[in-house]
Amino acid sequence: GRDPVIEQLRQLRRTAEMPAGVRKAAAWVMARKGEKRVERLLNSLGAKTVDAYWNLASTRNRLRLEALAAWTAAGVDVVLCPPHATPALAHMQSADFSMGGCYAMRYNFLNFPAGVVPVSTVRENETERPQPADRVERAAAAAEADSTGLPLGVQVVARPYQEDKVLAVMMAIEAAARTRSDFPVTPVTP
Repeated sequence: GRDPVIEQLRQLRRTAEMPAGVRKAAAWVMARKGEKRVERLLNSLGAKTVDAYWNLASTRNRLRLEALAAWTAAGVDVVLCPPHATPALAHMQSADFSMGGCYAMRYNFLNFPAGVVPVSTVRENETERPQPADRVERAAAAAEADSTGLPLGVQVVARPYQEDKVLAVMMAIEAAARTRSDFPVTPVTP
């Protein structure tokens, strides 16, 4: 038998396992409802031929080399960026918002080392956003509506095989953030 799937990944797995015809029809419906992000996701899923797989791998390798070339041209060793499209999510809230992890997914996809370090917490009325246009934006707005007091983090990314730089920068950021009154205290924070 299969191992049980955690709740946060259940919908994603069901979507990935949809028969091709159902997925194509669902993508068509989502496009008509203005859900362009979901349409693109549905159209990208499914079994691939060996040729298609190798073309995707080649594209990933090209994107990785382009990112490294851009970093080199700009003299960049480490990038600081958001780890997620919203502040921290409340427990179990990620079940319908896997696309929110796109910032982390980029560096997972490119195989760059990365880590996330807390720096602050969400303040009251800090997360107002315009009227959501689609289900992804509605999920983001719902996450932000319940986020007061939750941690805000920063993602630290380095070039491949430079995990030491990621860890050193994370330690420096955390050391500075700990001096702030809004540093997120957790049960394991000394």
